[in-house]
Amino acid sequence: MSSEISLEYGDVLKAYQTKSGELLTQLITAEAKLNASAALISSLNERIMKLELENQKFQKSSTRSKKSSSEIDEVVDYN
Repeated sequence: MSSEISLEYGDVLKAYQTKSGELLTQLITAEAKLNASAALISSLNERIMKLELENQKFQKSSTRSKKSSSEIDEVVDYN
């Protein structure tokens, strides 16, 4: 008695088709996730740039405001 299992071409082909289909589905899903992630990263990068610009404008405005108030203090303080 031989303990080997004989494989027929049809069995191998069926297993190959099943596994290749599963792997293709996984690959397509992974690719779609990568594309979605890249789009999200791009969107977030744009938002970061906008926020950095707003922050720079705020800092410039804040600096001017401090200068103006110190100039006013100097002018008003006659002691």
